[in-house]
Amino acid sequence: MEKRSGEEVEGVTVSNKQVILREFVSGFPREDDMEVRREEMKLQVPHGSKAVVVKNLYLSCDPYMRLLMSPTLPGSIFSAYTPGSPITGFGVAKIVDSGSPEFKVGDLVWGTTGWEEYSLIADPQGLFKIEHTDVPLSYYTGILGMPGMTAYFGFYEVCSPKKGECVFVSAASGAVGQLVGQFAKLVGCYVVGTAGSKEKVCDFIMFQLCMRLASLVGPKFKNSSEAVLHSLVPSYRGESHYKQNVYLSLVLLSFGNPRTG
Repeated sequence: MEKRSGEEVEGVTVSNKQVILREFVSGFPREDDMEVRREEMKLQVPHGSKAVVVKNLYLSCDPYMRLLMSPTLPGSIFSAYTPGSPITGFGVAKIVDSGSPEFKVGDLVWGTTGWEEYSLIADPQGLFKIEHTDVPLSYYTGILGMPGMTAYFGFYEVCSPKKGECVFVSAASGAVGQLVGQFAKLVGCYVVGTAGSKEKVCDFIMFQLCMRLASLVGPKFKNSSEAVLHSLVPSYRGESHYKQNVYLSLVLLSFGNPRTG
């Protein structure tokens, strides 16, 4: 039998701090929808399994996690959280014990993990080994992690705009949207986006990212989308690219037939 890596931690038991979802959430999440709990955990994978045990170093709090706090997820690629169990999300972790041939003890990884100090991950296929440690590890929850991969491939591989073309970004102040906007400006595109409040527009997007933003929400956006987009792109009539980051119903009347990503 092949020797499992990490046998030096066999038998070690820790008090594992966890963030538990109490019940499914209605409306905005509240602090009492969750609780912090401690549970004893042995830092060892089950004998013969290909699981890994990780020590979580950084955890990312992302908008999609709210959807997982509801019992039904129409059209979602994710599964809902289980009340009474730790919530999960993207994070950066260090391998403590491994039954997987892909990972050894001490490896740094990013991917889906639990909101807890230590996690037993039965199927580590959703983990990616971190090869470059000359940047802050927290970057793997952002530009070098899921938001960065989504922005990069959506922009360069799906939309693939050229210099001078127009790129419209919804939720332009979000983790993905702000990266798409910066990628577009680096290419030399004319960038327009939406944000949900004046604070997001004035305090962050316009001054730090220098994007042209429409601060419109709900019915106000729906009723004035054509006029707003025409005012932001008064002379544009060429091909456009639309990067959607959240579930929005946007009518891009002034853009003709945008290529979506």
